[in-house]
Amino acid sequence: MATSTTIAAAAAAAATTTRRLRAFKRWMKSQNIDCSDALNLIDHAKEGISVRTLCDLHEGDLVATIPKHSCLTIKTSGARNLIETAGLEGYLGLSVALMYEKGLGHQSPWFGYLQLLPENECIPMLWSLEEVDSLLLGTELHKIVKEDKALIYEDWEECIQPLLASAPVELNPDFFGVEQYLAAKSLIASRSFQIDDYYGFGMVPLADLFNHKTGAEDVHFTSISSHLAPEDDAEDNHESLRHRVCPGNGTKSHALALSFSSLPIPHNCSCLPPQHPKKPVTQPTKPTAPLHHPTRADSPTTPHHPTPPHQR
Repeated sequence: MATSTTIAAAAAAAATTTRRLRAFKRWMKSQNIDCSDALNLIDHAKEGISVRTLCDLHEGDLVATIPKHSCLTIKTSGARNLIETAGLEGYLGLSVALMYEKGLGHQSPWFGYLQLLPENECIPMLWSLEEVDSLLLGTELHKIVKEDKALIYEDWEECIQPLLASAPVELNPDFFGVEQYLAAKSLIASRSFQIDDYYGFGMVPLADLFNHKTGAEDVHFTSISSHLAPEDDAEDNHESLRHRVCPGNGTKSHALALSFSSLPIPHNCSCLPPQHPKKPVTQPTKPTAPLHHPTRADSPTTPHHPTPPHQR
């Protein structure tokens, strides 16, 4: 029989997870992120957030509109000048942006979103060398993961550690260690999306809650305008990104439209049958294979090609 202490602890944990989900929904509203009423976000605490539908969805149904300014990218981060001055690009630059915003805590414009993310994703890159040798010995991944870990440490030592001493703004060293860099890389590797040519790829709130790890695509971005980048960095161009484009408006040049593409199929998804009125869009697991993802030289599943440290 559960003790009163156990029950109280469970109730406190439930209240905490409920609060963080409410905070995330308030944050989405403040960012003009439009989430369909057909979606139900569920907080499973340790297992993460899952998304379920409250009614049948059909191919092409719009389920979310996400303004680009709400996405965490190098261009939108408060560390943009620091990153661009240091000549950092790609995953390395986005990792610095993510670590910087996490270091700001409540002061970060993305705090309502970041507080929903786990510390890291469980990928081989975060395993200790002993675990890599024990679990991957005899596989193709064994050598690749060990090489990648060495490259990541090299990146941190050459490109990130110097920022702590030379950055024009004071950085919190607790958020820029090699372990924090590995954690940021794991989140980006499993959750980031390609946005457009101007913003590049970045963290897309709400979209990264959907289950993208199955072979059958369930949701994807559509209707991204060909007018991808402002001509310059003038303030009025940035302000224009704050306008949310509603479904049916015709042009979606400053927002990402997330639409329902196809139903999960039985052989690669443990979902309820398609006839069920409440089909799960995701299971309570973190997405691990985002769509339209740029090729990663540091991914253990892709061939190795030499990449300059500042672009890794």
